[in-house]
Amino acid sequence: MIGDKNPRTIDATHATHGIGIEIGDGGMRMIAARADNGERTSTRWHRRLHAPPSPDEALATINDLISDMLAAKNTHQPLDALGIALWGDIDPVRGVMLSVPPAIGWDEYPLEATLTNRWEVPVHMQSAVAAAGLAETIFGAGIGHQVVLYVHSGRTIASALIARGEIVPGASGRAGKLGHWIVRPDGPRCACGQRGHLDPIASAQSIVRTTIGLASGSDESTASMLRVSGGRAEAMTVRQVVQLVNEGDPAARQVLDAAWDALALALANLVVALDPDIIVIGGPPAEAGDAFCEPLRERLSAFLASWRATPTIAPGKLDSHAALLGACRIAVP
Repeated sequence: MIGDKNPRTIDATHATHGIGIEIGDGGMRMIAARADNGERTSTRWHRRLHAPPSPDEALATINDLISDMLAAKNTHQPLDALGIALWGDIDPVRGVMLSVPPAIGWDEYPLEATLTNRWEVPVHMQSAVAAAGLAETIFGAGIGHQVVLYVHSGRTIASALIARGEIVPGASGRAGKLGHWIVRPDGPRCACGQRGHLDPIASAQSIVRTTIGLASGSDESTASMLRVSGGRAEAMTVRQVVQLVNEGDPAARQVLDAAWDALALALANLVVALDPDIIVIGGPPAEAGDAFCEPLRERLSAFLASWRATPTIAPGKLDSHAALLGACRIAVP
């Protein structure tokens, strides 16, 4: 029965040897790294499942992964803690999973307690976005800043607030669902069924899909799109959409103008409410660097006008490693 065993007593703030695990893509991809004294690590272990796993299947893979890491050469230190970063809907306050689409069977699954029971160490779980925001604050673009607003744009847009090196989770740990922020009531329909949300206008996925759709109505835009994508329009990236804008493509310009306007409006309200001194952009838009961030900053500045200095907007520096590094830091502060 979960919870029958007590984890060996370790103050997480003094743990020195932990493991950070990132779980993504519906649980089909797992990456883990040693977390020693909170330092960045370059050695990583990978596991991939061929279908969205059930909780039992995922747990077996996690446990095998941890066992392999502990048995690896030169990693004989005792395990003090585990940090888990998940690309799914979780409640980190209670330590339970809420959903990991498209996998099923995860509703209210007590992952923290299950792993604690197995390994007898403290287990700390956070959303991958919060973990990535923490890593960017400590190791990346947010270094030296007191209050960091991290905004990750991929299939959806989510955010995390890191204040003085600590994640601010909200009452249930579910703060930061920025993709459902209302920015245009008459806008396109969101995947949730409502209209006006940020996701269908400004998420990385929506930017690419909308650009492909608009470009297909113009031979010139189609040719430009195929050129920058190497003939594979379905593999387009936000960085390539930004490149098309800089080359004068009207379809890409229309899409990104709408995305920048909507995202700047949401950020303006967040700046008013949260007062960050830097906004770090993560996910695919970060690959475009300042070419994505500068037009966004100009629009944000216009919304804030003269009454509030515009915070710095910077692309993330940790690429796809941010969530894993954050998981390591959660394990070993």
